[in-house]
Amino acid sequence: MKKFERLRHIRYFSHSLRTLPKQYSAADTNRLSLVHFCVQSLDILGCLPVDSDDELICGTAGEDVYVNRGEIVEWIYGLGTVPTVSSVDGQYVGGGFKGSNYLGPIMSNDDNNNNNEQSSSRHPYDHSHIAMTYVALCTLQSLGDDLSRIDKHAILSTLQGLQKQNGSFVALSPTSTECDVADEVEAEDDCDLRFMYAAIAVWYILTSNDDNDENTTNDYINIESATQYILCCKSYEGALGLTPGREGHGGSTFCGIASLYLLGVLDDVMTREELRGWKDELIYWCVMRQKSLMKKVVDDDGATTNKNDNNGYVKEEEQQPAGM
Repeated sequence: MKKFERLRHIRYFSHSLRTLPKQYSAADTNRLSLVHFCVQSLDILGCLPVDSDDELICGTAGEDVYVNRGEIVEWIYGLGTVPTVSSVDGQYVGGGFKGSNYLGPIMSNDDNNNNNEQSSSRHPYDHSHIAMTYVALCTLQSLGDDLSRIDKHAILSTLQGLQKQNGSFVALSPTSTECDVADEVEAEDDCDLRFMYAAIAVWYILTSNDDNDENTTNDYINIESATQYILCCKSYEGALGLTPGREGHGGSTFCGIASLYLLGVLDDVMTREELRGWKDELIYWCVMRQKSLMKKVVDDDGATTNKNDNNGYVKEEEQQPAGM
Protein backbone atom coordinates (compact mmCIF):
# COMPACT_ATOMS: atom_id res chain seq x y z
CA MET A 1 0.00 0.00 0.00
CA LYS A 2 1.30 3.43 -0.91
CA LYS A 3 2.34 5.81 1.83
CA PHE A 4 -0.11 8.60 2.61
CA GLU A 5 1.55 11.81 1.42
CA ARG A 6 0.33 14.16 4.14
CA LEU A 7 2.55 17.09 3.19
CA ARG A 8 1.49 16.90 -0.45
CA HIS A 9 -2.15 17.05 0.59
CA ILE A 10 -1.45 20.03 2.82
CA ARG A 11 0.29 21.82 -0.01
CA TYR A 12 -2.56 21.07 -2.38
CA PHE A 13 -5.31 22.41 -0.12
CA SER A 14 -3.37 25.45 1.04
CA HIS A 15 -2.55 26.30 -2.58
CA SER A 16 -6.21 25.82 -3.55
CA LEU A 17 -7.17 28.47 -0.99
CA ARG A 18 -5.15 30.99 -2.97
CA THR A 19 -5.46 29.87 -6.60
CA LEU A 20 -7.75 27.47 -8.43
CA PRO A 21 -7.38 26.20 -12.02
CA LYS A 22 -9.68 27.57 -14.69
CA GLN A 23 -11.83 24.42 -14.58
CA TYR A 24 -13.32 25.74 -11.33
CA SER A 25 -14.51 29.01 -12.86
CA ALA A 26 -17.99 27.53 -13.35
CA ALA A 27 -18.21 27.09 -9.57
CA ASP A 28 -17.53 30.75 -8.80
CA THR A 29 -20.99 31.29 -7.29
CA ASN A 30 -20.22 28.46 -4.84
CA ARG A 31 -16.69 29.53 -3.98
CA LEU A 32 -17.49 29.46 -0.28
CA SER A 33 -18.11 25.71 -0.44
CA LEU A 34 -14.68 25.19 -2.06
CA VAL A 35 -13.07 27.19 0.76
CA HIS A 36 -15.02 25.04 3.21
CA PHE A 37 -13.63 21.80 1.74
CA CYS A 38 -10.07 23.15 1.81
CA VAL A 39 -10.29 24.45 5.38
CA GLN A 40 -11.92 21.27 6.72
CA SER A 41 -9.28 19.15 4.99
CA LEU A 42 -6.46 21.23 6.46
CA ASP A 43 -8.11 20.98 9.87
CA ILE A 44 -8.24 17.18 9.63
CA LEU A 45 -4.60 17.16 8.49
CA GLY A 46 -3.68 19.21 11.56
CA CYS A 47 -2.47 22.22 9.61
CA LEU A 48 -4.55 25.16 10.78
CA PRO A 49 -3.28 28.00 12.97
CA VAL A 50 -4.05 27.52 16.64
CA ASP A 51 -6.94 29.42 18.17
CA SER A 52 -4.82 32.30 19.42
CA ASP A 53 -4.59 35.98 18.57
CA ASP A 54 -0.82 35.61 18.39
CA GLU A 55 -0.87 32.93 15.70
CA LEU A 56 -3.29 33.75 12.90
CA ILE A 57 -0.99 32.53 10.15
CA CYS A 58 0.37 29.10 9.35
CA GLY A 59 3.53 29.14 7.22
CA THR A 60 5.14 32.05 5.40
CA ALA A 61 3.75 34.02 2.48
CA GLY A 62 5.16 32.70 -0.78
CA GLU A 63 5.73 29.19 0.54
CA ASP A 64 3.77 26.07 -0.40
CA VAL A 65 2.02 25.89 2.97
CA TYR A 66 0.44 29.20 3.91
CA VAL A 67 -2.90 29.81 5.63
CA ASN A 68 -3.98 33.23 6.88
CA ARG A 69 -6.85 32.55 9.23
CA GLY A 70 -7.71 36.20 9.75
CA GLU A 71 -8.04 36.95 6.03
CA ILE A 72 -10.29 33.96 5.43
CA VAL A 73 -12.55 34.88 8.36
CA GLU A 74 -12.93 38.44 7.11
CA TRP A 75 -13.67 37.23 3.57
CA ILE A 76 -16.41 34.93 4.85
CA TYR A 77 -18.02 37.70 6.90
CA GLY A 78 -17.97 39.82 3.77
CA LEU A 79 -20.33 37.31 2.17
CA GLY A 80 -23.05 37.90 4.74
CA THR A 81 -26.30 39.13 3.20
CA VAL A 82 -28.31 42.09 4.51
CA PRO A 83 -31.63 40.85 5.92
CA THR A 84 -34.92 42.62 5.42
CA VAL A 85 -37.44 42.99 8.25
CA SER A 86 -41.14 42.60 7.57
CA SER A 87 -43.21 45.54 8.76
CA VAL A 88 -46.15 43.20 9.40
CA ASP A 89 -44.81 40.44 11.65
CA GLY A 90 -41.23 41.58 12.25
CA GLN A 91 -39.81 38.42 10.69
CA TYR A 92 -36.52 38.54 8.82
CA VAL A 93 -35.90 37.33 5.28
CA GLY A 94 -32.55 37.11 3.51
CA GLY A 95 -30.42 36.54 6.59
CA GLY A 96 -27.40 34.31 6.08
CA PHE A 97 -24.55 33.95 3.59
CA LYS A 98 -24.14 33.77 -0.16
CA GLY A 99 -21.59 31.64 -1.96
CA SER A 100 -19.32 34.30 -3.43
CA ASN A 101 -18.82 38.01 -4.01
CA TYR A 102 -19.58 37.65 -7.72
CA LEU A 103 -22.01 40.58 -7.53
CA GLY A 104 -19.33 42.97 -6.36
CA PRO A 105 -19.56 45.25 -3.31
CA ILE A 106 -22.90 45.14 -1.52
CA MET A 107 -24.05 47.67 1.06
CA SER A 108 -23.03 47.07 4.65
CA ASN A 109 -25.16 46.48 7.71
CA ASP A 110 -24.58 50.13 8.70
CA ASP A 111 -26.13 51.25 5.44
CA ASN A 112 -29.13 49.07 6.14
CA ASN A 113 -29.57 50.51 9.61
CA ASN A 114 -29.52 54.06 8.25
CA ASN A 115 -32.07 53.34 5.57
CA ASN A 116 -33.99 50.10 5.84
CA GLU A 117 -35.81 50.75 2.58
CA GLN A 118 -32.53 50.53 0.72
CA SER A 119 -32.39 46.77 1.18
CA SER A 120 -35.51 46.26 -0.93
CA SER A 121 -33.76 47.72 -3.97
CA ARG A 122 -30.68 45.52 -3.88
CA HIS A 123 -29.81 43.10 -6.66
CA PRO A 124 -32.40 40.31 -7.03
CA TYR A 125 -29.64 37.69 -6.97
CA ASP A 126 -28.13 39.01 -3.74
CA HIS A 127 -29.86 36.40 -1.62
CA SER A 128 -28.68 34.01 1.07
CA HIS A 129 -28.50 30.28 0.47
CA ILE A 130 -29.13 27.73 3.20
CA ALA A 131 -26.18 25.52 2.17
CA MET A 132 -23.80 28.49 1.95
CA THR A 133 -24.90 29.63 5.41
CA TYR A 134 -24.13 26.17 6.72
CA VAL A 135 -20.62 25.97 5.25
CA ALA A 136 -19.91 29.56 6.35
CA LEU A 137 -20.69 28.78 10.00
CA CYS A 138 -18.76 25.49 9.92
CA THR A 139 -15.72 27.11 8.34
CA LEU A 140 -15.74 30.03 10.76
CA GLN A 141 -15.83 27.65 13.70
CA SER A 142 -13.01 25.55 12.24
CA LEU A 143 -10.95 28.73 11.98
CA GLY A 144 -11.54 29.49 15.66
CA ASP A 145 -14.12 32.27 15.25
CA ASP A 146 -16.62 32.60 18.10
CA LEU A 147 -19.50 33.71 15.82
CA SER A 148 -20.01 36.79 17.97
CA ARG A 149 -20.45 38.94 14.86
CA ILE A 150 -23.26 36.76 13.52
CA ASP A 151 -26.80 38.14 13.67
CA LYS A 152 -28.22 34.90 15.01
CA HIS A 153 -31.80 36.08 15.29
CA ALA A 154 -31.85 37.28 11.67
CA ILE A 155 -30.57 33.95 10.38
CA LEU A 156 -32.86 31.87 12.58
CA SER A 157 -35.86 34.00 11.69
CA THR A 158 -35.01 33.61 8.00
CA LEU A 159 -34.71 29.87 8.57
CA GLN A 160 -38.18 29.82 10.08
CA GLY A 161 -39.63 31.36 6.93
CA LEU A 162 -37.90 28.80 4.70
CA GLN A 163 -39.63 25.79 6.26
CA LYS A 164 -42.57 24.52 4.24
CA GLN A 165 -45.75 23.06 5.69
CA ASN A 166 -44.56 19.51 4.94
CA GLY A 167 -41.48 20.09 7.11
CA SER A 168 -38.86 20.47 4.38
CA PHE A 169 -36.74 23.58 3.83
CA VAL A 170 -36.31 25.75 0.75
CA ALA A 171 -32.70 26.46 -0.20
CA LEU A 172 -32.92 30.09 -1.32
CA SER A 173 -34.12 32.98 0.77
CA PRO A 174 -36.11 35.77 -0.95
CA THR A 175 -34.71 39.28 -1.18
CA SER A 176 -37.98 40.91 -0.22
CA THR A 177 -40.60 40.44 2.46
CA GLU A 178 -43.27 40.63 -0.23
CA CYS A 179 -42.51 37.14 -1.47
CA ASP A 180 -42.98 33.88 0.43
CA VAL A 181 -40.53 31.49 -1.14
CA ALA A 182 -41.50 28.55 1.08
CA ASP A 183 -45.02 28.59 -0.39
CA GLU A 184 -44.04 29.32 -3.99
CA VAL A 185 -41.33 26.71 -4.58
CA GLU A 186 -42.80 23.48 -5.87
CA ALA A 187 -39.71 21.69 -7.22
CA GLU A 188 -38.69 18.91 -4.83
CA ASP A 189 -35.05 19.34 -5.86
CA ASP A 190 -35.02 22.71 -4.07
CA CYS A 191 -36.20 21.29 -0.76
CA ASP A 192 -34.75 17.82 -0.26
CA LEU A 193 -32.85 16.23 2.63
CA ARG A 194 -29.62 18.03 1.72
CA PHE A 195 -31.18 21.35 2.64
CA MET A 196 -32.99 19.79 5.57
CA TYR A 197 -29.63 18.84 7.05
CA ALA A 198 -28.11 22.24 6.28
CA ALA A 199 -31.04 24.02 7.93
CA ILE A 200 -31.02 21.82 11.03
CA ALA A 201 -27.24 22.15 11.35
CA VAL A 202 -27.46 25.95 11.16
CA TRP A 203 -30.21 25.93 13.80
CA TYR A 204 -28.15 23.62 16.02
CA ILE A 205 -24.96 25.68 15.72
CA LEU A 206 -26.72 28.94 16.55
CA THR A 207 -28.85 27.65 19.43
CA SER A 208 -26.91 24.85 21.12
CA ASN A 209 -24.86 27.21 23.31
CA ASP A 210 -27.53 29.82 24.00
CA ASP A 211 -29.86 28.14 26.47
CA ASN A 212 -30.41 31.38 28.34
CA ASP A 213 -31.27 33.44 25.28
CA GLU A 214 -35.04 33.71 24.94
CA ASN A 215 -34.74 34.39 21.20
CA THR A 216 -33.03 31.07 20.49
CA THR A 217 -35.80 28.53 21.08
CA ASN A 218 -37.26 25.56 19.29
CA ASP A 219 -39.98 27.87 17.97
CA TYR A 220 -37.73 28.79 15.07
CA ILE A 221 -38.39 25.43 13.40
CA ASN A 222 -41.20 22.90 13.48
CA ILE A 223 -39.42 19.82 14.80
CA GLU A 224 -42.45 17.56 14.47
CA SER A 225 -43.07 18.31 10.79
CA ALA A 226 -39.35 18.14 9.99
CA THR A 227 -39.17 14.70 11.62
CA GLN A 228 -42.21 13.50 9.71
CA TYR A 229 -40.78 14.66 6.38
CA ILE A 230 -37.56 12.75 7.03
CA LEU A 231 -39.51 9.59 7.83
CA CYS A 232 -41.51 10.01 4.62
CA CYS A 233 -38.23 9.69 2.71
CA LYS A 234 -37.71 6.12 3.99
CA SER A 235 -37.34 3.61 1.16
CA TYR A 236 -38.30 -0.06 1.13
CA GLU A 237 -34.67 -0.97 1.91
CA GLY A 238 -34.59 1.04 5.11
CA ALA A 239 -32.41 3.82 3.70
CA LEU A 240 -33.52 7.39 2.99
CA GLY A 241 -34.02 9.00 -0.40
CA LEU A 242 -33.56 12.69 -1.16
CA THR A 243 -37.33 13.18 -1.26
CA PRO A 244 -40.32 10.91 -0.55
CA GLY A 245 -40.58 8.11 -3.10
CA ARG A 246 -36.95 8.12 -4.23
CA GLU A 247 -34.45 5.30 -3.84
CA GLY A 248 -32.23 5.09 -0.80
CA HIS A 249 -28.88 6.87 -1.12
CA GLY A 250 -25.84 7.11 1.14
CA GLY A 251 -25.68 10.89 1.10
CA SER A 252 -29.37 11.49 1.74
CA THR A 253 -29.44 8.79 4.42
CA PHE A 254 -26.64 10.58 6.25
CA CYS A 255 -28.44 13.92 5.94
CA GLY A 256 -31.68 12.48 7.32
CA ILE A 257 -30.18 10.53 10.22
CA ALA A 258 -27.86 13.40 11.15
CA SER A 259 -30.83 15.79 11.14
CA LEU A 260 -32.80 13.52 13.47
CA TYR A 261 -29.79 13.37 15.78
CA LEU A 262 -29.29 17.14 15.85
CA LEU A 263 -33.02 17.61 16.49
CA GLY A 264 -32.68 15.33 19.51
CA VAL A 265 -35.36 12.88 18.33
CA LEU A 266 -33.28 10.03 16.87
CA ASP A 267 -33.57 7.72 19.87
CA ASP A 268 -37.31 8.37 20.14
CA VAL A 269 -37.86 7.67 16.45
CA MET A 270 -35.93 4.41 16.55
CA THR A 271 -38.07 3.11 19.42
CA ARG A 272 -41.43 3.87 17.84
CA GLU A 273 -43.67 0.83 17.50
CA GLU A 274 -44.49 1.52 13.85
CA LEU A 275 -40.76 1.69 13.05
CA ARG A 276 -39.75 -1.47 14.87
CA GLY A 277 -36.80 -3.08 13.12
CA TRP A 278 -35.87 -0.01 11.09
CA LYS A 279 -32.63 0.54 12.98
CA ASP A 280 -31.41 -2.97 12.11
CA GLU A 281 -32.49 -2.55 8.49
CA LEU A 282 -30.64 0.74 8.21
CA ILE A 283 -27.43 -0.57 9.75
CA TYR A 284 -27.58 -3.63 7.49
CA TRP A 285 -28.10 -1.40 4.43
CA CYS A 286 -25.09 0.76 5.34
CA VAL A 287 -22.85 -2.24 5.96
CA MET A 288 -23.87 -3.90 2.68
CA ARG A 289 -22.88 -0.82 0.72
CA GLN A 290 -19.24 -1.72 1.35
CA LYS A 291 -17.96 -4.12 -1.27
CA SER A 292 -14.60 -5.83 -1.41
CA LEU A 293 -13.08 -5.51 -4.88
CA MET A 294 -10.57 -8.18 -5.82
CA LYS A 295 -8.43 -5.86 -7.92
CA LYS A 296 -8.33 -2.93 -5.50
CA VAL A 297 -6.41 -2.55 -2.28
CA VAL A 298 -8.98 -0.17 -0.77
CA ASP A 299 -12.68 -1.04 -0.57
CA ASP A 300 -15.17 1.35 -2.12
CA ASP A 301 -18.67 2.21 -1.03
CA GLY A 302 -21.67 2.22 -3.32
CA ALA A 303 -24.03 5.07 -2.60
CA THR A 304 -27.11 3.22 -3.86
CA THR A 305 -28.20 -0.36 -4.41
CA ASN A 306 -26.97 -2.04 -7.64
CA LYS A 307 -24.93 1.01 -8.65
CA ASN A 308 -21.22 1.49 -9.29
CA ASP A 309 -19.07 1.99 -6.22
CA ASN A 310 -18.26 5.53 -5.15
CA ASN A 311 -15.72 6.61 -2.53
CA GLY A 312 -17.49 9.95 -2.17
CA TYR A 313 -20.03 8.50 0.25
CA VAL A 314 -17.74 6.44 2.47
CA LYS A 315 -17.76 9.09 5.21
CA GLU A 316 -21.53 9.41 5.34
CA GLU A 317 -22.24 5.70 5.44
CA GLU A 318 -19.59 4.98 8.06
CA GLN A 319 -20.90 7.69 10.37
CA GLN A 320 -24.49 6.51 10.40
CA PRO A 321 -24.08 3.26 12.40
CA ALA A 322 -21.89 5.16 14.87
CA GLY A 323 -24.60 7.79 15.30
CA MET A 324 -27.22 5.19 16.01
